[in-house]
Parts: sequence; structure tokens; C-alpha cells
Amino acid sequence: MQIDNAAFPALSAQQIASFDNKKWTKIGPFNVEANPSSPLAEEKGMTTVLAYPVQAVPGLELVGSVFSGHRDTRLGAPAGSAAVTGGIRFRW
Repeated sequence: MQIDNAAFPALSAQQIASFDNKKWTKIGPFNVEANPSSPLAEEKGMTTVLAYPVQAVPGLELVGSVFSGHRDTRLGAPAGSAAVTGGIRFRW
């Protein structure tokens, strides 16, 4: 699915109900990547990355990452976990 409108019009209830971020590849100028893994072994959930390509430098992207899920603890109770990070990524 691709959304080309940079103004991001309001979504209908039906569009929200059918939302599946694994099918999205682009939102406006942002590339969208969804991965059901975490960099930490004890975390289980979904990581979604929004990448904005920098036109002046080929291969350079500004990225924002969102993780939501749970963390397996020693006590056996899965605690909710969420993280938002940002940075730059260079692909060669």
C-alpha cells in the first residue's frame, strides 16, 4: 500500500480497521519497514522503521524507529515494552 498525499488526509474507520503495517512500503516521502524482531533477545514484538532519504547524499537516510511488544523477565511476567529511537543510516 502506498500513500502519496503529503497532507495525510483523515482516515475512515474502515481504513483504520484494515490497517496492516506489513503491507505498507511508503507513506509520503518516507520508506516504511516492519520487522517482527528486536535487537535484544528477550524482547518480542514489532519494530517499525520510517526512513527519509537525503537527496543530496546518496545512500544516507534519516530514520525513526518504533518498537512495541513485551520483555521476558526472570520473574516470568511479561512486562510491556516500548521504545522510540532516531538516527541516521548509511547504505552502500
